[in-house]
Amino acid sequence: MEMAKTRKQTMSFLIETILSQTIASQQKQVEDQRKYPRKKEKIPIIIHGTSKTNYYYHSGEIQDLSLGGIRIRIPRNCKCRLRPDDDNKFEILFKIHQSDEPIIIKCASRRFETRAEGTIIGAVFQEAELHSYQQLQTHLLLNTP
Repeated sequence: MEMAKTRKQTMSFLIETILSQTIASQQKQVEDQRKYPRKKEKIPIIIHGTSKTNYYYHSGEIQDLSLGGIRIRIPRNCKCRLRPDDDNKFEILFKIHQSDEPIIIKCASRRFETRAEGTIIGAVFQEAELHSYQQLQTHLLLNTP
């Protein structure tokens, strides 16, 4: 009550201000939990993996990218052979710029979502050749807003 009087504010306004600041602070902490910042992208990608019976290839699009992982969208019209219950390890291949060598990285899926626009897969990077990882690192560090 003292604080409201010294600031010449109503008690309800003071409570609302404190609550909104607390919520904003908590949201920022949740957003900052990622080890590496994500960068929104729109890059065509090829996914290669194996299922219990055969090899598969998918085309897709990178939605966002970081030094530790990736979010990929496989279009709705493409039958996705990756399943959330499998041990999904796969390889991705993409180019950041047409003149670059392709980046090839092995991944492990962590999240699956089925949406109207297709299947969304979140994956962490498992292994990459040094040149591929350096290309990715350069792209992410030099092109960060």
